[in-house]
Amino acid sequence: MPRKPAQRLRVSALWGETVLGTRELGPREGLALDGADRRGVARLPSPDDVFGLPTHVFSPGPTGWRLDASGATGGFVERAGERVAAIGKPEVVLTDVGDFGVLEYGTRYALFFQASTVAPSLGRRLRPSLVTCLAGAFSCSLLLGVLLLVRALTLPVAAMPSFSEASLGSQLVHAEATLVNAQAPLLKSREAWLAGNEESTRQLRELVGALKASSSTNTPAPAVKPQEPLARIAVWDRSASAIRVFGASQGLTEAQVNRTLGAHMDTLQACLSTQEAPGQIVVRINAEPDGAIASATMTHSSLGNPATERCVLREARRLSLPAATRPTTAHLILVMRKN
Repeated sequence: MPRKPAQRLRVSALWGETVLGTRELGPREGLALDGADRRGVARLPSPDDVFGLPTHVFSPGPTGWRLDASGATGGFVERAGERVAAIGKPEVVLTDVGDFGVLEYGTRYALFFQASTVAPSLGRRLRPSLVTCLAGAFSCSLLLGVLLLVRALTLPVAAMPSFSEASLGSQLVHAEATLVNAQAPLLKSREAWLAGNEESTRQLRELVGALKASSSTNTPAPAVKPQEPLARIAVWDRSASAIRVFGASQGLTEAQVNRTLGAHMDTLQACLSTQEAPGQIVVRINAEPDGAIASATMTHSSLGNPATERCVLREARRLSLPAATRPTTAHLILVMRKN
C-alpha cells in the first residue's frame, strides 16, 4: 500500500511532562527555537540553560522537512516503520504521513514531531442520526407516561353518590314521567284503531258482554285482596333536627353549627335502615377551638336500635365545625320519621 505524502508537520515542545507550545508547519515553513515568529519560520520556546541549539531544527525541502539534530543529547526518528537514532545523522528528511520522532536536549527539554495530513474540516450543519431521533422520541414518551401516572395517582377517587330523601324523590318522579311518555303512543294508536273500525268494536263489546253474563251465572267473582301498603323509608326530619348550643359564652353560635349539620345530613342518613321506628336521638358534643370534635356522648335515644346509635355516635365524632376562639358544647338532636 503506497504511503501518502505529508502535508503538515506538528511539533510540540515539552519540559518534563508539561507542554510548552505546539506548532503546525506547512510545506514551506520551518521551525526555530526562541525568538518571534516571522514569515516562513515558526518559533517554540526553549529553556535558557540549554546550549548548542541549532538555528533551524526543521527546514522545508522539496519533498518534506529536513531535520537538524545538532545539539540534541538523544532521540530517534521512525520512518516507514524503521526506527533509527537521530544523533550522528547528517540529514533526516520527513516525507510521508506517519513519520515521527523525539529529540532530547538536556535532561528535561524535548521536541516531539509527527508528519500528517491536513485535519478535515467539520461540516457546518450536523445531521442527527437515527439512533438520536429514536432516543429522543423514547425519552418524550417515557416522560409523558410518568406525568400521566403521577396525575392518576394524585387525583382523588370520586365518592359514591348518597341517596337522600330529595334525590330519591326526584328519581321516582323521573321514572313515572318516563313510563307515561312510553305509554302515550300506544294509547293514541289504540284510539285510532277503534275509531276506524266501529263495526269490529261493536262486535267486540257484545262478545265481552256475553262472556261477563256467563261468568257471573256460573262462578262467583274472586274476592279482591286489599293491596298492601308500600314500605315507608326512614329519614331524618331536617326541619326538626338541629344543634343546640349551651349559653351565649360558647365559641360558635347555633346558626354556624346548624350549617355544618346540614352538610352532614346525607352522611347521617346512611345510619338508618328501612325497619326503623320513628324516634329521636340526642348526642352531646364538645368541640375544640379548631373545630375538631373532642368527645361525643349519647344522652337520649328512643329508637331502640343499638346499631343505629353506634353509627350516629361515630359520624358525630367525625363532624368538623368552624374554627372559633373558644371551645363549643352543644346537643345534636336528630328526629327520625317515615317518608
